[in-house]
Amino acid sequence: MLVLASNQPEQFDWAINDRMDEIVQFTLPGLEERERLVRHYFDRFLLQPSLTKSHRIRLAENIDYAVKCAEIAKRTTGLSGREISKIAVGWQTAAYSSEDGVLTEGMMDAVVDSAIAANRQKQEWRHYRLPDAVDAVPN
Repeated sequence: MLVLASNQPEQFDWAINDRMDEIVQFTLPGLEERERLVRHYFDRFLLQPSLTKSHRIRLAENIDYAVKCAEIAKRTTGLSGREISKIAVGWQTAAYSSEDGVLTEGMMDAVVDSAIAANRQKQEWRHYRLPDAVDAVPN
């Protein structure tokens, strides 16, 4: 058995696609899934490490966890689960690199803004074709 996974299946050679017995498509997460992902990765990369004294991360007192996760889920339309996990890793990095280990709402927003901008750039690149590019599917 061979399992292939790609965010750009159109890049596979036609002969490879022709030999696939089954193709399963996974779409990008919807709003509810994104909110669950944000909460999951927030817990995994921020709250869980905070349970140990050696990896203490604190949230700024003005952050309402539930409200912030819902807001971020709304802002991250079009992002994959992997991109959302990278946002949470970015929050962790921001907190650890701060002087006091406190993650602020501004820090969170900056990481999300950066991820959204990176996603937009990737989408632009995806639609760019070289002048001599060959189609993966023969005519």
